[in-house]
Amino acid sequence: MMELLYKLHLCGATFDEVGFKLRYDKKQGDSKMRVSSTMKNSLGAAIRLRKLRKKT
Repeated sequence: MMELLYKLHLCGATFDEVGFKLRYDKKQGDSKMRVSSTMKNSLGAAIRLRKLRKKT
């Protein structure tokens, strides 16, 4: 998603936020998200996007 948004931004697209409320108190069980893996992937994507920007 980050790559898609960045490429749209390079094309001149504009964005806005839409608020909504997440109800985590109704959810059962532990989170299955691996924080370190998600951070590593996000940083890698940011580095690749920066290289993409330098090419254009």
